Amino acid sequence: MLLLAISWIYITCVAMGWGKLFSDLINRCLPSEQKHFPDLMMVCLAGISITGWLGFSLSIFAPLNGWMHSLICVPAILYLLLSHGNRIFFSTVRAYFSAISWPGLLLLGTCLLMIAILNASPVVHPDTLMYHAQSIKWMEQYSSVPGLAHLSNELGMQSLYFANQALFRFQFIHSSDLIFLNGCMAAWFIIFVVANSFKNKESRQLSKLLPSLLLLAFTLLSWTQLRLTAASAS
Repeated sequence: MLLLAISWIYITCVAMGWGKLFSDLINRCLPSEQKHFPDLMMVCLAGISITGWLGFSLSIFAPLNGWMHSLICVPAILYLLLSHGNRIFFSTVRAYFSAISWPGLLLLGTCLLMIAILNASPVVHPDTLMYHAQSIKWMEQYSSVPGLAHLSNELGMQSLYFANQALFRFQFIHSSDLIFLNGCMAAWFIIFVVANSFKNKESRQLSKLLPSLLLLAFTLLSWTQLRLTAASAS
């Protein structure tokens, strides 16, 4: 479980690095009165989209192995740590979580624990066992293979997300390392909902809490929304 948490933090840092770079580039093109730093979890989603695009593009020419992982992830970490304004960024991260009320933190901790347990458990989802894992392994070990879909139609269903899973597959940790990215992104979703709903000044306002509570209830009750995401490569 500790290695899982470290993996989530590492993936989040890489995503934040690319997302911060993208946000900084956008803000440089805007006048000062329109500059805006988006929600922290939106920055992570932007960053993970960039890593997926880079990984998928490079997978045409080379396998997404450790060298490609370093090529894509190291620059993001360096930018996050060394870029101009990184102190302000880390202050923003600290303020983002410190603004959550105690009931919100309790709910957040409970949901994250549930996601971690699902994410660390052995994979039993049939689609992941049937072709998700094989597709990711092909991207990890080989460049683009012409005619691969003739072996199985499903093996031709590559995507940016599979490229991300190949990049962030820490096979030296656990047999379920294939889906660590899924658990991390599910955690981002929960953090986004809780952080924007259970703020210290707004946690007692039912009008602001009710929509988020309904969304959380639906997410937890629906098998495909959260639990399937955390327990498979879907």
